[in-house]
Amino acid sequence: MDAQGRKPPFPWMLWIVLTLVGAGLTAGLIIAGGDAAELSPAGWAAAVIGFAPLVGAQLTLGVPSAAVKVKAWLETTRRPLLYTAGGVTALWLVFQVASGEFNPYTTLIVAFGLVAALGTLRQVRRGRRGLTWADVAVWMLLWIPFDLRWVYDLGGDYHWWAIALSVLGVIGWYGMRDLPGFGYRLVPRWQDVAVALAATAALMVVLVPVGLAIDFLSWPPSKPPQLWPALFMFAGVFLTIAVPEELFFRGV
Repeated sequence: MDAQGRKPPFPWMLWIVLTLVGAGLTAGLIIAGGDAAELSPAGWAAAVIGFAPLVGAQLTLGVPSAAVKVKAWLETTRRPLLYTAGGVTALWLVFQVASGEFNPYTTLIVAFGLVAALGTLRQVRRGRRGLTWADVAVWMLLWIPFDLRWVYDLGGDYHWWAIALSVLGVIGWYGMRDLPGFGYRLVPRWQDVAVALAATAALMVVLVPVGLAIDFLSWPPSKPPQLWPALFMFAGVFLTIAVPEELFFRGV
């Protein structure tokens, strides 16, 4: 709390705005992927409600100033596990019910598994340097079932679990564990952009000729590229593949 005894503010407005961005991104990816015609109104509701708040949380935590506020809020709130593990479980439950795939047994597994993961990290002394066996156990609990696709038996798809576990990972190791050196930032610096462009250009110089030579790539493309679908797909790949892999293999 501050000098007046007030709790640190949670960045609600930023999260709401980015949740709306997540809703637009979810709809755009469904349309770009050609799945819009196959979804019923309930399916649309399940996708938007299940994904948008998590995407909003994933993006909010990627803003350093907002992440600091979230961490301070988690330190002072009385029921952090209820708001974090419980919140993600509630979104998963809505996603399952709206999709017509509700299973009470898997609901209990998801709820207790997430509470156990975050609760374990919360018991590790805040700011302790170096990984503990508790860190390793939680890492395996969150990552291995996802990486081996065991989570498919619990419901949900790859994309939902990728975003959910990214959010839980940041909350656990940064917000509750306060692991020194933990890195998660989605706001780019000019140096980040320059390095990314230089690396992309260097890889294209090497890989594109090889791909054309072995017929892995073809020119001209079989389908003309479309800008907006490509941008939506890039954002989807970034949030569901690049971020989780960087987080669990370099951030932790």
